[in-house]
Amino acid sequence: MAKQIKIKELTPEAFNPYGSYLSIVNPTGYELTGTYHTFYRDVVRWVPGNLDPICLSSLIVKKNESFVCTGMEYHDHTEEVQLPVDTDGVLFIAPANGGDLCADEVEVFHIPAGTLLCLRRGTWHDVMYPKNADKISILIGLPERVYHNDLVWKDFEEPVQAVFE
Repeated sequence: MAKQIKIKELTPEAFNPYGSYLSIVNPTGYELTGTYHTFYRDVVRWVPGNLDPICLSSLIVKKNESFVCTGMEYHDHTEEVQLPVDTDGVLFIAPANGGDLCADEVEVFHIPAGTLLCLRRGTWHDVMYPKNADKISILIGLPERVYHNDLVWKDFEEPVQAVFE
């Protein structure tokens, strides 16, 4: 007969001896907020071997009814991983170009739920908006505190808007 082991509820205290975890769709912790988003930063810290820590964060973004983008950000020294978990998203993006935000270079992509993106260094991007839902939950992977020490944000002279065909 196999040894029987009681299943425990997942809590930070119970799981602490083994590591850490993050609920992407129901996050808790320190929040950074904006017009459409709430960013739960650096919730899970992952140190792959001798490299710098990578942190996993949850980004919850509310519906942007008009799909208007007023500005974008980029990171000079790191790539960014994004994974929409619970619904499809819409992402405004533009190529790395040395820091000039140009509306003529912006593209907008439909990102299916469960699709892992890795954005190259310097790639302009806004938050990913939910395509057909009230909110979207996104797993973000970045080096620790990159939102503080490697983030450039610029506003467009005139906003850009996504159009669905």
